[in-house]
Amino acid sequence: SPDMVPEVQNRLLDDISQVVNLKPVDIEYCARVPQILSATEKVHKKSGSQVFVRGCISGPFSIASALLVIESLLTACVMKPEQAKALIDFCTEISIAHAKAYAKKGLCVCVFDSYAAPPLLSPQMYNSLVLPGIRRIAKELRRMACEFIEYVVGGKTDDIATDMAVSGFDMIVSDFT
Repeated sequence: SPDMVPEVQNRLLDDISQVVNLKPVDIEYCARVPQILSATEKVHKKSGSQVFVRGCISGPFSIASALLVIESLLTACVMKPEQAKALIDFCTEISIAHAKAYAKKGLCVCVFDSYAAPPLLSPQMYNSLVLPGIRRIAKELRRMACEFIEYVVGGKTDDIATDMAVSGFDMIVSDFT
């Protein structure tokens, strides 16, 4: 229903092996993205320089967990890390495209990737599978001249705090200890 908070009803992937079938998407025209971009742009224009307005995008691991059930994604991270990495790389491109859509409207973004932390992922998996894409997103945000870029991660982040600190973001928010 259009009046409800969006949630994933059916996953696009049934198995990690299907990652090879994924096709790039034009994020600016997907689902509710045009409405959200427009609303954020209107708030930005009305508030002028008095308020720092930015859009919010999902990080790659959180997007991956929306495409493939989290249990299957976590199993792939252990048993089929190359395919898991391919999915996370695909999702990194979606995050970057979403950020570019906001940049076209003169807005910067905050990246939320709450699924990308312990206890779901081990620190080693975070470092090898997630951090490279997060660093790439930060680099692209800098290239877009975004100021004060923020990365939000949930979970028990103390074991990945050092990695998060070198992610390239100006601000790291952990919504759990």
